[in-house]
Amino acid sequence: MQSKKQIIKCKIVRYSHDDAAEMQQSLRFGEVILNAIPEEIIRYESPLNKDQIKYKIRFTTPFGESFTTQPKSLDKIVSDPKIRSLTYKPRTAEESLNAILNGAQRAQRVSVVRQIETPGFYYIDGKIVASNITMHQSSSGEIKRCAEFLNELVARSKHPEILVTLIKWGILGPFSFVFKQLSEEGSERWLPWLYLNGHTKTSKTTDGTLVLSIYTKQKNKLSLAIADNVARLGAAISHETFPKLIDEARLDPKMQSGLIEAIKHAVQGQTARTKLSITSEPIDIPALCACIFTSNYQLPSDPALRRRFLNYYYPKDDKPTEDEIREFQSFLKSGRDSLGTLGDFAINHILSNQELITNDRIVWQTIGQAIL
Repeated sequence: MQSKKQIIKCKIVRYSHDDAAEMQQSLRFGEVILNAIPEEIIRYESPLNKDQIKYKIRFTTPFGESFTTQPKSLDKIVSDPKIRSLTYKPRTAEESLNAILNGAQRAQRVSVVRQIETPGFYYIDGKIVASNITMHQSSSGEIKRCAEFLNELVARSKHPEILVTLIKWGILGPFSFVFKQLSEEGSERWLPWLYLNGHTKTSKTTDGTLVLSIYTKQKNKLSLAIADNVARLGAAISHETFPKLIDEARLDPKMQSGLIEAIKHAVQGQTARTKLSITSEPIDIPALCACIFTSNYQLPSDPALRRRFLNYYYPKDDKPTEDEIREFQSFLKSGRDSLGTLGDFAINHILSNQELITNDRIVWQTIGQAIL
């Protein structure tokens, strides 16, 4: 009720004072369901999934206080008033809010925002768009410094042919979801994931981190414990389209057959997994980002799994000496931040020349080479 700032269960009572009198009606107040009311409602619609509707609601209490929920589904919004001890009838709170939202929409009192919340790149309405990305136009001096660092980086590598391919892959990594979306246009297009395995201290993790550095995402380094089952994998790859590095991985076909099947699907498909909401509605968890696995163990022999990975082996001969490690770390420290210029340049170049990706006759290696 607006004047009381409460959601109240009410009953319309009809009566007359005598048989000849006209029937009259009054409103009889019942139990308080919620000790707050929605004052402002914003509806968020995702261009990626029209069934995925979220709301942001500003509530006001009878005490004059207000609080605003984060954009989320209605079944999760009801927990916000409950945490604040404002919910008196939990079982009917969601049903009541649903009725209020529908009424507000009919009265055109709901603002609609059509946007993608997760950072990255997407193919929407025939165009590649950036979501929640800070754009930076690189100067010629920054580009020169980056190019010099790349030349020196490859010259120092014990496996330059692998590193060059990883850099090309890293340039296109954040656009992996776009490739999968373009598959719906009639041709199969997807970016393989990376599997770097071999002896310890042969720069597998260092190379993987260098790939992340292209878009200054070094913190996207995870352990397998963060993605060691289907649910955790889905959570790990559904927050943004920028690649993730899963370090010290071991995919055991006997112990992790379900995870391996989920990985095979996530490489090519747009959905990592499907779960059920509290109301048993299916919710798709998107497979937004591509992954880099580093491991001391071989990639399982499953042909379908191997087809979805670029697998590179790092032999024992690639292991540097302690002096080489110290010198290389010093070199990285002095110039690794310049790799971010490559990412900035790639974003601007791809968004300005979208046919590089949308043209299904151009393979990802060629695109990476063109940008370099």
